[in-house]
Amino acid sequence: ERQLGYVAGSQYFPVQRLPGILFFLQSHEYSADEIYQAMQEVIAQQLEVLHNLTLKEWHHAKSVLRQQIRTIDRNLRVRSQRLWGAIQLADTEFNRQQELLSALEHCQLVEWLERIKERLSDKTQLLRLQT
Repeated sequence: ERQLGYVAGSQYFPVQRLPGILFFLQSHEYSADEIYQAMQEVIAQQLEVLHNLTLKEWHHAKSVLRQQIRTIDRNLRVRSQRLWGAIQLADTEFNRQQELLSALEHCQLVEWLERIKERLSDKTQLLRLQT
C-alpha cells in the first residue's frame, strides 16, 4: 500500500444507464503518469483477487444482482425515469430487465472473469482526466 494522495476512491459510475466504474485520486506530490501507473497496478492486483473467487461466492453475487434487477419501481416517478432511460437505450420493447436476467442466468464465472480482465486492462477505451 502506498500513500499517493489525500483523496482516493472508486465508485460505480453509470453513463447513459450503462455500467461503468470510476477510480479517482487527487495528489499534489505525484505526476498524473505516476498516479495512473499506480492505479493500473492496483487494478491488476484486484483482478488477481477476483480470480480466487469461489463458485459459492459467484452464485451469491449473481443472486444479489438478480434481486437488484428484479426490483419493482417504488413509484410513478421512478418508473417514468426507468422507461425514459429505456428509450434512450433504444429499448422500445421495454424488456431490458428480462434480457439482463437472461444474460445473468447464462453468464459463467470463467467467462465473466475474462470480460472483467478485458474491460479493466490498460486500453485506450478508458477516459483519463487530469488537471
